[in-house]
Amino acid sequence: MAARGKKYTIPLVLLGVTVCSGGAAAYLLKIPPFKQPGEFRESAICQSLGRSTRLIPALSQTLPAESTYKFDDALLEPRVGGNGRYSTSCFVRGQEDLLLSARTEMMREESSESWTRSKVFNNQKDKGGSLEAFGMDVKGLASASKAAILVPCEPAGQIPGGPYSLGIIVDLKKPGTSNDKEIRQSLITLTLSAAQYAHKNAECDLPPTFATAPEREPGQAGPG
Repeated sequence: MAARGKKYTIPLVLLGVTVCSGGAAAYLLKIPPFKQPGEFRESAICQSLGRSTRLIPALSQTLPAESTYKFDDALLEPRVGGNGRYSTSCFVRGQEDLLLSARTEMMREESSESWTRSKVFNNQKDKGGSLEAFGMDVKGLASASKAAILVPCEPAGQIPGGPYSLGIIVDLKKPGTSNDKEIRQSLITLTLSAAQYAHKNAECDLPPTFATAPEREPGQAGPG
């Protein structure tokens, strides 16, 4: 008589232990769950960053993938009666960490290039093209973690104390996976967009001669 094959039964309890053990191991080893990255909604983006079709691509290229993004926008000091005070802030957070901040403040005028290099970048040396100048008549400065520009706002005689400018600083706290060149260019895009918004919202009397190219609003046709 041929021997019958033996059947083995694995208790369901054992399977449950195995599954639970796998989950516990993932927790102990801090293996991140595989979640669908969140999307940027135009209506949720800080108003002080401006409104441009380039904003969402720039944010996507700059920031790490997160399941959710939270924007905290504040008009800290509105300009009233043509005075010399104006400031805004924008903070972008993921699930836990601060990812990016953008600040604008009105201040007495000085050279944009001198201000960005000495007061924003603390005279950081340009190693292998790590710093990039941008803008037209007014020059800003950008690295793979920060971009800044000081744009003229009011001429001499308009406000007591001399000419006034708007200082815009975009500071990347936690980068995504893009390379340094891509991140630097995206930070420049965000900074110029914020500068254009601030220049208009602060009701500056001097013309905006800092942008590299005019931004088109969604649905607006380009030059023919």
